Amino acid sequence: VYLYMGMRRGGDAYYALDVTDRSNPKLKWQIDSTTTGFGDLGQTWSTAKLSKIKWNCDSDGENCTYKVVLIFGGGYDTIHDTAVAPTTGDSGNTVYIVDADTGSLLWSAGKGSGHDLNLSDMENSIVSDVIPGDIDGDGAIDVMFATDIMGHFWRFDINSTTTSASNFATGAMIADFSGSATSNLRRFYNSPDVSFFTPRGQSAFFVVSNGSGYRANPKEEIIADRFYSLFLNDVYDAPRDTNGNVSYTKLTDSDMFDATSTAADKYTNAPDGYYINVSGTGEKVLSNSLTFAGITYFTSYLTRGSSNLCGVDIGSGLLYAMDILTGEGLIDDDRTLNLTHGGIASSPVLIFTSNDDGSTTPILCIGTECFKDGDEGLPIKSDSMIKKTYWREQ
Repeated sequence: VYLYMGMRRGGDAYYALDVTDRSNPKLKWQIDSTTTGFGDLGQTWSTAKLSKIKWNCDSDGENCTYKVVLIFGGGYDTIHDTAVAPTTGDSGNTVYIVDADTGSLLWSAGKGSGHDLNLSDMENSIVSDVIPGDIDGDGAIDVMFATDIMGHFWRFDINSTTTSASNFATGAMIADFSGSATSNLRRFYNSPDVSFFTPRGQSAFFVVSNGSGYRANPKEEIIADRFYSLFLNDVYDAPRDTNGNVSYTKLTDSDMFDATSTAADKYTNAPDGYYINVSGTGEKVLSNSLTFAGITYFTSYLTRGSSNLCGVDIGSGLLYAMDILTGEGLIDDDRTLNLTHGGIASSPVLIFTSNDDGSTTPILCIGTECFKDGDEGLPIKSDSMIKKTYWREQ
């Protein structure tokens, strides 16, 4: 039994412990910014995601080694505690893949020739988790998504005939939602929420969602924060141009449909995706979103929760529930409901409870506030809506 951990504000290291014998834990390995190949590490906020990759395949993509690995973003640069303008050259502006058993560096993406994938525009800290996906179901990941703190979304596509680190993956910035003015200098601390759709009669696509909020200064009230959802059509392979060459398109705010008051539609007004403005006083998204059965749930924080001027105001929270494909609210024709507890709310979590008939009931919890389907008008579809009765392969 191995335990992997970073340090958050405590430092720039990752640790692996062997806790098979709980009374005698052992340090398995440690890496930090002084370890060869990890000079770009910032404070280690990103959860190390356990995954499998194909490694050292032959030219036909056969006879591969399946390696168990850890995938994580480069971390946090404390310049963002006080920065009032866009930054460049942050620490943590990287994505790393390491051998889970030894901690040895297998692959990295970042700015400069010291990385296997050199991306000259990867300037900012990747604070949140990197999200890997296995699209073809062969047990090894095919794609990864990340968001850096200044609002750049990144995609990495794994080469199916990987023979070495130098050709392990392609990747690029797929969206740039960074701002320069004080009112739109949005920060993204949350992990991308990636969901997969195959509408009947249409091509499959990804929805990649994330919300902004200045976690280092939660009481600020100037920045106009947003929740974004991108539609990405290339699912089973990296995006390619008409000549068959890998080619990534970079989306900006002008490509996104404003679905704050009008429903988005991928096939008409929002081919690339949409955003909604979170417009309460100082409202910001400070936790990860969750997409389940076509519904996206996330919480937001409002700086003011009380009109009592004589006490400490810790702020208040909202729970959002909306159709991920349109941005429409699903709580009695609204998007939000007020949370009972004040302060910064937790990320939504689904818990499945067993019933006497063998079925399960999903319960949505925000910290200690929990809801079943229909509570407060909140839709939480039962597992019968997604029970596998057939499948198809492409």
